[in-house]
Amino acid sequence: MYPAAENNIPGAVLVTLLFSVVTIATMMSVVLAFKLGLNKINLKPVEKFSHLIAGTMIFLSCMAIQFLGL
Repeated sequence: MYPAAENNIPGAVLVTLLFSVVTIATMMSVVLAFKLGLNKINLKPVEKFSHLIAGTMIFLSCMAIQFLGL
């Protein structure tokens, strides 16, 4: 944030907006790519385990935060 270091408020706002737009565009493109890719895979047999998979991911995330100090 070099513009902010020089007390350049319009420059800091521009950098912030640009960063936000690029971040959101990147997230949207990754989600779209995964959605298009997953549409080609038959997930019907896995759908009955969706809640178990989601719970396991949440549990593993919590364990990583707890024990790895993330």
